[in-house]
Amino acid sequence: MQARAAAALALAALAAAATQVGGATGPARLEVDVSNLAGPQTNPTIAIDPRDSRILVAGSNSLGEGAERVYSSTDGGATWSASTVTPPITDLHSACPSDPGVAIDLTGRQYYSFDRATPCESDSPSRIYVVARPAPDAAWSAPVLVAPLGRARLDDKPAIAVDISPGSPHANRVYVAWARVSQRVVYSILISHSDDAGRTWSRPVKVNRDGDELNYASIGVARNGTVYVAWTDASRYAVMVARSTDGGAHFGPEHEAAAFALIPIPHCGIGIVIRADPHSCIQADPTVSVDGSGGRN
Repeated sequence: MQARAAAALALAALAAAATQVGGATGPARLEVDVSNLAGPQTNPTIAIDPRDSRILVAGSNSLGEGAERVYSSTDGGATWSASTVTPPITDLHSACPSDPGVAIDLTGRQYYSFDRATPCESDSPSRIYVVARPAPDAAWSAPVLVAPLGRARLDDKPAIAVDISPGSPHANRVYVAWARVSQRVVYSILISHSDDAGRTWSRPVKVNRDGDELNYASIGVARNGTVYVAWTDASRYAVMVARSTDGGAHFGPEHEAAAFALIPIPHCGIGIVIRADPHSCIQADPTVSVDGSGGRN
């Protein structure tokens, strides 16, 4: 988690391309400063309300505050308000919230996932939490722990998604997937779901069947409720993907979606060093998405 936070320092501010403006001779798009905050806002994430595309929610790590920031827009991204889902802390070494993820369900309820390590050290245990609110102007709930660590060393890099297909047998089910590292440094990709708006979570299910140094999970949900999870596998130098046809209860064998062709760097694993930030490592961060339209594809 610390390596990821260091790499993210290269991002100076969170910005977003908002709405298309003008005609053929006008500007192609308008850029809006979403965060409008001092200090680095990193790991940006964004979601659109499936009922109303004018309603957006975004999130970021606010490194200087030691907090998770959330940004809301109800006018298609033209203007934004900012707040926090975890309060700023005085001692930045006491805790590390990071890896924000956002999602919105069919009722307009908004979700924000993140992990938090206490204290803020590379070998400290980190856990996955989710907060929720019923509307853009409502207060966030208290953080809910998705899964106890048990004997594991840490949980890391959560991803969140909602089944937003009204015809799905699991409509409005919220999914969180993440990487878990055992005390013996064995990696697993896990997934849990909630059917009560994030108040309680199912027992985690293991997605992968093989591999080592697994991380950067991503979730996509099809119109029929099929769940796809992708992740990186350092032992195979590949992005892997697996799917579930029963709402995340079981997953089939993983398949290689893409392969890496690089020379490993000792302190980077499957990452690379870039000139702008030679002390950090940049790694693949896959995103899986599913065509939600009714077309032939």
